[in-house]
Amino acid sequence: MPAVAPGVSGSAVTKARRERLLLSARERWCKLTPELILYSENDLRCNVEQAEQLFTTLRVSKRPVELVRFPAEGHELSRSGSPHHRVIRFEIILEWFDRHLKT
Repeated sequence: MPAVAPGVSGSAVTKARRERLLLSARERWCKLTPELILYSENDLRCNVEQAEQLFTTLRVSKRPVELVRFPAEGHELSRSGSPHHRVIRFEIILEWFDRHLKT
């Protein structure tokens, strides 16, 4: 076993291999993790293009993804949106978790 300088844990080869293994595990996890994107159409902080671009990127890479748009709602949908949309949003989230946590 080669000598290792104080404070250094393992060789550069071992570190590189560990980083490759972690990266490949992360890539596998990312490919399998479903995404739910909730977007309020009157959100002044996040443009609709951001939501659509993320959705398209994930869809093209064959990731499980859903995009739900709420008309006439702003960034504060979960706190100050219309009661009807807040209930719908909550039901969508519950249904989504129910579907994906059981698989």
